[in-house]
Amino acid sequence: AKYDPKNNSWKKSSIGFPNPTADIKDAFVYSRRLYLLDPSNNQIYRHGPTNSGFSDGREWITDVEADIKKGVSLAIDGNVFILTSNGQIKKFSAGKEVGFKINGLDPSLTSANQIWTYFELNYIYVLDSSQKRIVILNKEDGTLKKQLTANNFVNPSSMIIDEANDIGYVLDNDKLYQIELGL
Repeated sequence: AKYDPKNNSWKKSSIGFPNPTADIKDAFVYSRRLYLLDPSNNQIYRHGPTNSGFSDGREWITDVEADIKKGVSLAIDGNVFILTSNGQIKKFSAGKEVGFKINGLDPSLTSANQIWTYFELNYIYVLDSSQKRIVILNKEDGTLKKQLTANNFVNPSSMIIDEANDIGYVLDNDKLYQIELGL
């Protein structure tokens, strides 16, 4: 859908995929392009901007060995990071997988909900509902910077990070928590 602020209304809009069975799990906008995660088809689709929305998607992953079938979330800072349901992070550059390993995290990620970063951010942030924490990792080598937990969390489901102001916002059971990151 496309929002028209002049009329305060929504207009139906369509978007095409190279695969008719696309099953989109997450979306991310980077450099005016829309990236959609389709783990069922082991692919990310990249849609360029048009006057009326976005172009039909093109397959972005070119690495035939890549496996993102457990992908649940993606974030982009120039590289593409995909978080899998078993807590792995896969890093891609120009459609090809490059090595990325989480180091120094205890307990390790065995599941996770969301990954967040952007080009002006220094770190990768991972929301782990099962352990009720935010994990903060160095983008370059995957080393742990910090992990934040909160006893008040019940089932955190989403987050947004404002690194410049050292604040994270976490949505949990219809409550929005503001957390000081302490970076």
